[in-house]
Amino acid sequence: MTVSVKYNDLMICKALQIKMESFNHSFEKIFVLNDISYVSKDIDWDDFYMDIVYFSIEVTDQYGNEELLYDFHFRIEDATATENHITARGIPIMRYDGNDYNQHVIDILSAWSKNQEIDFLSLDQDKKDAYCSSCRIWNSGTDKLNNTFYEVDLDLVKSDIDLFNLMGDVLLGSKGYLGHDSYTFEDRLGTIVNRVEADTIIRLKNYQNLKRSINSREWEYLDKAFRKEYKNLAFVLA
Repeated sequence: MTVSVKYNDLMICKALQIKMESFNHSFEKIFVLNDISYVSKDIDWDDFYMDIVYFSIEVTDQYGNEELLYDFHFRIEDATATENHITARGIPIMRYDGNDYNQHVIDILSAWSKNQEIDFLSLDQDKKDAYCSSCRIWNSGTDKLNNTFYEVDLDLVKSDIDLFNLMGDVLLGSKGYLGHDSYTFEDRLGTIVNRVEADTIIRLKNYQNLKRSINSREWEYLDKAFRKEYKNLAFVLA
């Protein structure tokens, strides 16, 4: 992960870690940059008081592909800097594109880049959602089944997102992404089905428990998907 901060065309600094948290129950945020890899020698942070700087955060997936994760402007209201650490307070100015900054996604991707595993079933709801988003970024190119038999224990599912995270993990391996709702799940499933070469069974263990664990509309949609006939692939409802 690389966090770049610019003022106009001037690169202020680059960092490997960022934390941004709400401050004083307002729109204000505090951001902290750690592991600074570059700092312009000409920077005086007092010069940026009530001025705007530009942030971009890029991540690298498991295949080495770089992706722009977030970019936004930030109005600096206070800042302190040391050789390897910058703390600033102000207001982020983000474009409304449905992709607002999510610290949980940042933290999860940072952990994976350090080969740290995360037990997604033990996370709280917000972090489970972030885990799913992180899987899409980290592993979106994985869409091929490597085995001919899988078993998914649906007793582990307590919410919609649990199901999608669990299915991705079992079928595509650690950090596998199979969608974040019934629509994206079926879309991803269709891509996978088209690449299945040998007869494959997916056994859904404790299937009767799924209906009371997820949203009723999602259940109706997914139940039809699981009962549908596919070429070379079948769901067994156990």
